[in-house]
Amino acid sequence: NAPTVSSVFPGEGTVPVNYGGFYVEAMDSHGGWVSSTVDLLRFLAGVDGRTSRPDILSAALVTEMTSNGATVCANGACYYAGGWLVRPTQGDANWWHGGSLPGTTSLLVRSYHNFSWVALSNARSVNGNFDGELDAALWSALANVSSFPTHDLFSTFR
Repeated sequence: NAPTVSSVFPGEGTVPVNYGGFYVEAMDSHGGWVSSTVDLLRFLAGVDGRTSRPDILSAALVTEMTSNGATVCANGACYYAGGWLVRPTQGDANWWHGGSLPGTTSLLVRSYHNFSWVALSNARSVNGNFDGELDAALWSALANVSSFPTHDLFSTFR
């Protein structure tokens, strides 16, 4: 049911917007990433400022990347820093970044209490609140977990 547009590829004619209405590979960092959830979580673990595994950025760059920026939340409780929305809380902060293109939604979250998660979806809300509902559902799921593995599971995923 996607709207149709002229394809960005010569000679293709009219196509559904998510099948040629834009050239995702040319988008670079604002939508051109192609990844799995596990690899995005590995990336997040490599820039999260935690000591549990080495970061690919220096501590100074992690601090710069998450330092104060423009206030974006209605109540002033969060700001947009270097690519991350940041909400300071309990001596640390939650960071998150989401994105959406026609037919897709993504969400990366680094929580103040040492949990991180990634969600990728092949759905997108045009007029609804899919992003907010997805975020709330994942926070709720985390709150209802009674125990976690005690060892690192990254090595079990290719």
